[in-house]
Amino acid sequence: MLAPALRLRQEAALLSSAGEHEQAVDAWRAALNANPGDARTAYELGLSLVASGRHGEAVAAFERALLHEPDGRASKLALAYAFANSGRAAEARNSFDDLLIRKPDDAEALAGKAASLRHLGQHEAALMLAERAAGIDPGNAEALLEQGRALLELKRLPEAIPVLEALSRQHPEHNEAAQHLARAYQQDKRFLEAAELFRKVAAARPNDPFVWHDLANALQGAKASPEALDAFRRALALKPGFAAAYANMALALADLDRLDEAMHAVDLALSIEPDSHTVLFLRANLLLMRGEYREGWKAYEDRFFRDGPRGLREDIHAAPWHGEPIEGRSILVLGEQANGDYIQFSTWVKALTDRGAKVAFFVPARLARLLSTLPGDVRVIEGLDSSMRFDFQCHLMSLPHRLGLLGVHDVPTEPWLHAEPELVAHWRSRIGPDGFRVGVAWQGSNNDARSFNPLHLAPLARIPGVRLISLHTEKAVPAASFPPGFAIESLGAEFDDGADGFIDTAAAITALDLVISCDTAIPHLAGALGKPAWIALNNAPEWRWRRGVDRAVWYPKARLFRQATRMDWDGVFRRISEELAGLVAARRAV
Repeated sequence: MLAPALRLRQEAALLSSAGEHEQAVDAWRAALNANPGDARTAYELGLSLVASGRHGEAVAAFERALLHEPDGRASKLALAYAFANSGRAAEARNSFDDLLIRKPDDAEALAGKAASLRHLGQHEAALMLAERAAGIDPGNAEALLEQGRALLELKRLPEAIPVLEALSRQHPEHNEAAQHLARAYQQDKRFLEAAELFRKVAAARPNDPFVWHDLANALQGAKASPEALDAFRRALALKPGFAAAYANMALALADLDRLDEAMHAVDLALSIEPDSHTVLFLRANLLLMRGEYREGWKAYEDRFFRDGPRGLREDIHAAPWHGEPIEGRSILVLGEQANGDYIQFSTWVKALTDRGAKVAFFVPARLARLLSTLPGDVRVIEGLDSSMRFDFQCHLMSLPHRLGLLGVHDVPTEPWLHAEPELVAHWRSRIGPDGFRVGVAWQGSNNDARSFNPLHLAPLARIPGVRLISLHTEKAVPAASFPPGFAIESLGAEFDDGADGFIDTAAAITALDLVISCDTAIPHLAGALGKPAWIALNNAPEWRWRRGVDRAVWYPKARLFRQATRMDWDGVFRRISEELAGLVAARRAV
């Protein structure tokens, strides 16, 4: 008959091998109670605790093993990793150092020390150790993993991906490697590949809410919103208090035009983390998307807190402006965000001058010349220094809130920018009077979802009398890259080739009959100039184009053509082609 301690060890070992780690913990404890001085049993208890995610308790088990077997390398290594995984990175580093004193070329200890240094924020040192470990033992999974993770922390994505791919090829069963490779793919916008790997990890760890959340985010990145919703729900079923999952699920619901459900998901996220500025900013975007401007503009102020408090320029002598009477007072308007935002929101700079303010508008040098055409008492400046004094300061995109503009009817609609007459004359002569002249732009900056392939413009080019004229600069879209035999005219290498952005573009738009563009700065410029623009939108555009409407609030002469389903640009341009053909025929009849 087996001795009790041996029988208990065998039962515990069977449970461990079957993956029943929680029951194995109890069995190993019973075996250790039966034989308190057995270092091996204490070590096995620690392994089961690690497998159960109880790293803090595992530390005590490994320390007990070392008490009875001080030179046990396996227990020392396991203890060091338990320290690392329980957030005790400095103790982990010291434990790995003890191992490396005995054996400086211990690849496992080097990889472990790299992990502890990574936890301590010493990413360059972690990378050096991980590379050394991988050089000693090229097949060491932990060395390759730490090398990849350190490269990711150092924002060296092109180097991290091949390392993690090699690790996944060598160790296809290594789920943590697959998970990190998937996250790297996600950063590289390779969402479908990321989703495939996350599915593999989720199959191996079906009860891990964070894996389901990762999968959902990858699917959302691939614009597979219905599948993403299912994965978000799996994550929330496993972790009901998962605020980030509720917030990201709101994005998927918004992409499906289910805005009320999206707002409900945001409210649930805020019930868990009421002070999350990221979620509050998401709520602001949803409010603006629904046209609820009174609350939306106020909530949009949370954009300043997403990455820590920021906003006011403390180096400038100027009090924050909260909407006080401003006639005869000076105010510094601080520009923000991208070209289209400067152009769109500069209309409210004009609203300040209408109230009698003396306005200084701080803008990037590339936009100074264009925005200098704003009417009223506006001084456009490209630099700030501490000697400057103003009565007030305010950010550009805070103006609607501070001005108390609460609804659609409060949005200024008169043109507020102008092209320079000499440039208009130049580009009108260059373009010529023939045909129905349509300026086109199909490529946004760093946003593939907004851009479309210029081949979608082919039906427009076939309409008799229509001329398509590219509004892209030669640097952005060289004429040689136009499809062969495709009649898109280029305005040449001199078009907006100088330091002043959009100067020639504004003049060319003024000389054209119509602008057809993706969602980029160009339709904002056409709107600010008071020229007609047709905007081709994807199925889930940002808040400024709202949902379910075919007219832009901001620009009376702008029309919106939306995808009915994701990536349905053919449908968008079929409608645009029909409308354009009718417009040209009507113009010809007149």
